[in-house]
Amino acid sequence: PRTCEDLFERIDAAHNENSNIAYNVRVSYFEVYNEHVRDLLVPVNPNAPPHYLKIRESPTEGPYVKDLTEVPVRNINEILRYMKNGDQSRTTASTKMNDTSSRSHAVFTIMLKQIHHDMETDETTERSSRIRLVDLAGSERAKSTEATGARLREG
Repeated sequence: PRTCEDLFERIDAAHNENSNIAYNVRVSYFEVYNEHVRDLLVPVNPNAPPHYLKIRESPTEGPYVKDLTEVPVRNINEILRYMKNGDQSRTTASTKMNDTSSRSHAVFTIMLKQIHHDMETDETTERSSRIRLVDLAGSERAKSTEATGARLREG
């Protein structure tokens, strides 16, 4: 959250300094659990089979998750809401060490686009960047967690 707060403070400051600069911010959130990729911004339908996404590679953009939801956000509160909703959709299980231990890896991505219009030359330039916040599944020692069966295999 501090990273997100700082991002919007800097966007506001930059916009106040130069009104010819616009910013677009989008977020996405996915988990990797037992080698399956799931979109955490799509509500889970308990009556339907899980919908898994595929990881692909673009020659220009690098690796990406095909058909991953990207939503525009305008402020820190919207980011926190999407992050909280996604967290509630994550795969968790109880172990001796933690009642709701994360069993998946999760990646929350913030995509920032800066659009600058130069009034003198009437040219528009765009810059894009990504910030990836990654939460890796716990790697507690099996003996400490007393995990067995599926919990132990999640490893």
